Amino acid sequence: MIKSLIQTSFVSYISLAFTLMGSIFIARHYGPSGQGELAALLLIPQIIISFGDLGTAESIMYHLSKKTEWFLLSRKTIIKIVLMIVGLMSLLFSIYLTFFSYSKTFFIILLGYLYVVLLFINQIYSFIVRGQLKIKTYNTGIIILNTTVLIAIIICVIQSLSIEYLFIGYLFSNAASILYLFFKTKLQVNTSKKKEYSIKEVLYYGIKIYSYKVLNSTESQFDKFIIASYLVSSQLGLYSVAIVMASGLYLLLVKPITSIILPILNKIEDIKEKQKLITLMNKVIFWAGILFGILLMVFSNKLLVYVYGIDYLPALIPLWILLVGVILKSPMSILGYYFKSIGTPEVMVRISIVTVILNIVAGIIFIPSYGIIAAAIISTSTYTIYSILLSRKYVKITKKGYLNQYLFSKVEVDLVKSHLINFINNKR
Repeated sequence: MIKSLIQTSFVSYISLAFTLMGSIFIARHYGPSGQGELAALLLIPQIIISFGDLGTAESIMYHLSKKTEWFLLSRKTIIKIVLMIVGLMSLLFSIYLTFFSYSKTFFIILLGYLYVVLLFINQIYSFIVRGQLKIKTYNTGIIILNTTVLIAIIICVIQSLSIEYLFIGYLFSNAASILYLFFKTKLQVNTSKKKEYSIKEVLYYGIKIYSYKVLNSTESQFDKFIIASYLVSSQLGLYSVAIVMASGLYLLLVKPITSIILPILNKIEDIKEKQKLITLMNKVIFWAGILFGILLMVFSNKLLVYVYGIDYLPALIPLWILLVGVILKSPMSILGYYFKSIGTPEVMVRISIVTVILNIVAGIIFIPSYGIIAAAIISTSTYTIYSILLSRKYVKITKKGYLNQYLFSKVEVDLVKSHLINFINNKR
């Protein structure tokens, strides 16, 4: 696990570097307004996928990793699920276009449909290789995706092309990643007497986690939706930069773990061992987050001015506010996978219902009048409430106390040291 985690962490660092470079190029060339326009074009398809996939991508990963001597998830079943969900997403995008404006250009609207499809298929393949624990393949797909995006951005900046061409670049990057994963992925054809997981079984687990995914996506995306709807595009551009910088913690530490943790947890039968692993990861993320937050707060002013430009200085206060929420909620991403691994994702759903309602009501009331600072305060407040409630639930299950979630024991420190030493020795 340590080897896969370090490899995935390295890829995440590269992805973060490419994301920041691309964001800087866009900010310098197109300004806050152009960055806001691109963010709006990318945002709606992402929301459509969050609402329309019914949790099928993660359910496919779950069932592939749970494959036993008697059960398997076949290629035929996966293809049927993908076709069904693509149809549903196309319908949802059409309904959105009926009530809201996406673009004045018909060609860009068609590209929006295509982006929804490509984004979802890329997501499916990514979850498939994760379910099969093909971490190297998954990491290579991420590198291809981010590299092609950065190349597209550089070409558009050098040629002074419009924002629409940047959007097309994102479509090509997803297509490139899909092609690679397609040729590297082998899905089983059931030629044995094994029983297949049915579409109903995949959808059943998917819908259990779907509620949480929709609620989590609403909480994280609703503020941007309100900003895009009620404020000028430059405000969305500023807020997007604040989010990119604040989410560095997630990309550096949390994403490498969440990319591989569910299949690994599914292989662990002893519930106490699962809890030990999750608790250790929770502590690592929490303290690394505090260190990351302190460093970013100290240098954020200079980073914004020298990297993005003086026009992005108004993003500083929202960035500081968002950092607090990100630090508190990042460990909860790890705890969430514990509940998913034991088949009770509804625990997170019940908590998210509370925080999402607060997020939506507060967003509608305050963001149109008080702008991106209000958006940052609302997000951090709901992240904090979610973290407190989920931690409380986990403490009740483990019966270890709150300090056990955040303070390292000597045994845990020695364990981390031994794994790192073994990894280094194996590389020599």
